[in-house]
Amino acid sequence: MTIIRKNRVFWLIVLAGVIIRTCLVYFSYDLNTDTDAWKYDHIAQNIAFKGIYSIQRLETPNAEPTALYPLVYPALLASVYYMFGYNPHLINYLHIALYVIACIVIFKLASIIFNETAGVWAILFFSFEPVVLLYSIIAMPEILIAVFLPLSIYLLIKFLQPDTRNRIRYKYLILSNIILGIAMLTKPVIFYFPLLSILFAFIYGRKSIRRAIIASLVTIIVVGLVISPWIIRNYKIWHKFCFVEVKGFVSPEKESLLKKIDYVKWIYRKYPGSIKNPAIRYILGTATITFYRTFVRTDNLHKYYMSDKIKPEGKNMDLELSVNLSGPNANDYIRLWRYSWKFAVLELLFLSTLLIIYVLASTGIFFALKYKKIKELLVLVFVILYFATIILLDSTSNSRYRFASAPFYAILAGYGLSRLLAFRNKTAKIEAR
Repeated sequence: MTIIRKNRVFWLIVLAGVIIRTCLVYFSYDLNTDTDAWKYDHIAQNIAFKGIYSIQRLETPNAEPTALYPLVYPALLASVYYMFGYNPHLINYLHIALYVIACIVIFKLASIIFNETAGVWAILFFSFEPVVLLYSIIAMPEILIAVFLPLSIYLLIKFLQPDTRNRIRYKYLILSNIILGIAMLTKPVIFYFPLLSILFAFIYGRKSIRRAIIASLVTIIVVGLVISPWIIRNYKIWHKFCFVEVKGFVSPEKESLLKKIDYVKWIYRKYPGSIKNPAIRYILGTATITFYRTFVRTDNLHKYYMSDKIKPEGKNMDLELSVNLSGPNANDYIRLWRYSWKFAVLELLFLSTLLIIYVLASTGIFFALKYKKIKELLVLVFVILYFATIILLDSTSNSRYRFASAPFYAILAGYGLSRLLAFRNKTAKIEAR
């Protein structure tokens, strides 16, 4: 594809994504009712109208500023409420604008790692990935991570690749670390990501260990300065160092982490089959339940999904959905179809889309190895493995935790598809001769 054609295709994909998301927002009920969005909404209202950082309702007298949800996203919502008045529906449209920004950043990152063709296909996969499609319109912070994290890595690579005069551009490193710190204050799932950034620095700068050490020190110092006011604030409230919650995954408490690991071991013992293992479900999860109950409230699907004992009345008595239902097999689809054919079709569509993306991402890894793009491959694979590890350890999470890695396996899938198409075109030209 020529540069002009690539730009046209890119903007057509983004426009299609905007139109679909706008329709979903416009024709839906309140998108934020059945999610954790209300927590961020309460904090934002308190910031905008009472000047306190509290998760309690606005009408609560003497609300205490003890909320531990990271402050960047609630502050963004608060700024919107402060300027335009309280209008939570407006936030859904703000997310569509953030989706467009995320597409631009992901395209730039894919172009610098592989090429612009891979970037165009990456945007296609990112735009219609099920979890991205859902959480890029719901008032939750995931979409901001899809902006900040790829942008941070893009700037890091710009730093690690000297310009034509072989100058070291530390401004890119500093900007990368500032954005990374802001991202950490947006979603705690990337709390340990600076350590991975340091690993990137040593991989790229293995010919200059001195440069890698300097980059590592700058990363620790800059990111530390960005997040330190938040940690100090939490220490004053809780009298201990914590980032998000007193006993959460990102807490430095050894006992809390060991409990998480023990829980995962128990899950593996109870559900030894990979499809029935909740840890695998979170990686392959499609957020179909959330999507379905957001747009179709009449069936009350969530009640049946979350309970082991409650069964629907009448003709659907044979349906026994529980929280342990993961990626449905053939029998599950039959049962789901009896309950609601719309849900069964949606689940099948979402799961098929995910599998296609994962297969193409694996193809991208294969071609990266074949063409010896080792450094680029390592950047992407380490990112994906990082988030996979977080999900496996924190098995109380859900499918939206996968959102942060979606831009990266979309890039791999885009590269895989671009290489497959290039190989097909090359074969066709040889046959034409």
